[in-house]
Amino acid sequence: MNKKILSGTLAIGLLVTGGTNVFAAENHAAEQKVSTIKPMSAAYTTVSVSNNQVTLSINGLSNPFTSKYYNMVAWTTDGGQPDSTKSNILATKRAGDTTSITLSLDEVKRKLGTGTRIYGWAQAANGTWYTCGSDSIS
Repeated sequence: MNKKILSGTLAIGLLVTGGTNVFAAENHAAEQKVSTIKPMSAAYTTVSVSNNQVTLSINGLSNPFTSKYYNMVAWTTDGGQPDSTKSNILATKRAGDTTSITLSLDEVKRKLGTGTRIYGWAQAANGTWYTCGSDSIS
C-alpha cells in the first residue's frame, strides 16, 4: 500500500513540476547567424583595353569597399585564389581605394603568358577570399 501511495505522489510531483518533459506546444525560433558580409554572388569582373592600357574592375560588391568589410580586391592569372607563392597575382587594391586599376597592356600580357582570362577576387575583412567572376582580355 505504501508503494502505491509513494508511486502516486511521485507521479503527481513530476507532472506538477514539469519533470516529465511534457510541455504545452512551444515554438522556438531557430537562431539565425547574421553575417556582416554577403556572398559575392552578384560581384563581377570586367577587363577593358584602350590605347595599350588595360583597366581591371570588380563591380557589384555586396557592401561598400571599406576596411569595415574588405581587406582588398585582387586579380589573378588563374582560377585559384590570390597566392604570392604561386605567382598568380596580376594586381591588388587595398580597401578604401577604388575597385579598378589600370595597367599597361604589355605588363598584363607578360604576366598572363598564353592565357587570356583574368579572375577577380575580394578578400573579406575576416581574411576569406571570395571569387568575383572572370573576364577575358581581347
